[in-house]
Amino acid sequence: LIDDAKKIQTILTVLAISAGLIAIYGIFQHFTGIDLYHGTTLASAPSSGYRISGNFSNRLTFGNYFAVVSLLFLGVASISRGRRRFLYFGAFFLGSLATVFTYSRGPIIVLALGILLTLIFLEKRSRKIIFIALAAAVIIIMAVSPDILSRYMESARTEWEGKYAGSRLSIWRTAGRMIGDHPIFGVGQGNFSEAFPQYRDLESNRAYGHAHNDILNVAAYAGIPGALFFIGFWAAIIAGLVKLFRKLKDDIDIRGVTAGILLATTAFFMTSVYEATFADEEIRLFLMALWGLYWGIKLMLSRGTFAPKI
Repeated sequence: LIDDAKKIQTILTVLAISAGLIAIYGIFQHFTGIDLYHGTTLASAPSSGYRISGNFSNRLTFGNYFAVVSLLFLGVASISRGRRRFLYFGAFFLGSLATVFTYSRGPIIVLALGILLTLIFLEKRSRKIIFIALAAAVIIIMAVSPDILSRYMESARTEWEGKYAGSRLSIWRTAGRMIGDHPIFGVGQGNFSEAFPQYRDLESNRAYGHAHNDILNVAAYAGIPGALFFIGFWAAIIAGLVKLFRKLKDDIDIRGVTAGILLATTAFFMTSVYEATFADEEIRLFLMALWGLYWGIKLMLSRGTFAPKI
């Protein structure tokens, strides 16, 4: 259905406005603790304010989503030349604040790495705007939560030690044992939570529905061959996006959209290292929409139907 530049322009504009509005709602949550959607009070943040979840039930899922959508718009705005690029930069800025105010470690790291990749590989002419946006975000974050970094490092050390039953290392060890016993076919889709108690650490009483890592999760329920296939189609998509980005030198705006999709795809994959993000329907559906946009751009390229400024 996405077969001309005008449709892409409309889709990105609507997404930027809606993402910005939800991000503003998330920032409102941070200062008030009010969850209008669920009618509950949010958990307190480490120093002041509250940990936001937007209109999601899980703040980590919300943080992952906004890390991905923020980097999508950073990629688009960094290369595109149309007037809407300032709308896209605005969506990136608000989305970044929403990501940070979830106080979820993973999404914040992914957001930081994505910004670093943008500064290294994308257009130099946009670096000044990115630096200004980053400086403003850092000032706001440090004013609202001055000890966020120290508390962040403390919780990261707890995860790295792997002694806590709910830590990623503990869950990954359990998934590894599961894969070791079922290397070819896995335990079967939907059976991870039932198999978990059999393989978890002796001191653990936890049970989880996935491995908190997409590759380990697929290997656990579909076997190592399934995990290799999963890695293969990710490699194919990313390689295709890189090839398309290099090919689009004449139409700078569509090149910007491709850069945004590539950056968002990379961000999604990074989130899947610490969370089985592909098992989260909300974010996976968004990724599928981005990949659909990628195929639409390929179709447009074959037809030569590029047109207005994005």
